[in-house]
Amino acid sequence: MSASASLFQDYHDWFIRYANRYIEQANEQDRPGFELKLTHTLNVVKESLWLAGHSRLPAADQHLSGIIGLLHDVGRFPQFSQYHTFNDRLSCNHAAASLAVLREQRLLDRLVPSDQQLVRTAVVWHNQKDLPAALPARLFQFAGLVRDADKLDIFRTLLAEYATHDRSRILTVDLDLPDGEDCSPGLLQTIAAGQMGDARDVHSRVDLHLIRLSWVFAFHNSVALRRFHEHAYLEQYRPYLPNTARIEKALRLLQQHVDKALKTA
Repeated sequence: MSASASLFQDYHDWFIRYANRYIEQANEQDRPGFELKLTHTLNVVKESLWLAGHSRLPAADQHLSGIIGLLHDVGRFPQFSQYHTFNDRLSCNHAAASLAVLREQRLLDRLVPSDQQLVRTAVVWHNQKDLPAALPARLFQFAGLVRDADKLDIFRTLLAEYATHDRSRILTVDLDLPDGEDCSPGLLQTIAAGQMGDARDVHSRVDLHLIRLSWVFAFHNSVALRRFHEHAYLEQYRPYLPNTARIEKALRLLQQHVDKALKTA
């Protein structure tokens, strides 16, 4: 069936039950991790619906974008249950784990075949550095939308965790990296070239912060970049970065990109 408000609600209700099973069975140490992913997913759904609405997609496509948001990270729950980490390099590819959950629970059976393919494609590619340029336009559109929504809420998630000043929670989202005193010279060169940072440039939490901020080069839709600007995420991140010449230059370059992109959108 085509996506509809009632079908979206059914997926929403399923996801709440699914996530709560993990939360209820978790020990005290793991429960915050599962709760984090429950909250993140629901906020990705909100961002997906906002982006789809402001992109003036038809109602059925807006509902479909919400369904993708609900399903994009379902693999995070078995991942964290088994490995007690969200670091894919230390556990498993969470997008592949999400696809396995979709298959095992036959979650896409109620969608028409073309929408099933669309959801699978969006889920598989949501955590990769780039989307294949050869993807058909409609697949590219929806895969890009959930990637943008995911990135937007990751910023919100991270800032909320930093605000707790709870180091154990912060290390959960910052992958147990050392603090660092400055960004890597190679990362600054990448940002100066107008490119998103690469995981190979991450040597500290400082590098990780800037790589995440360099996602501004990777938003697929100017609507998402406007959303990033409206949330003032670049400004909100500033207190968590050291005051060095390299970092100031990187932040200035990122802001210049956002300003220019919004003026020409």
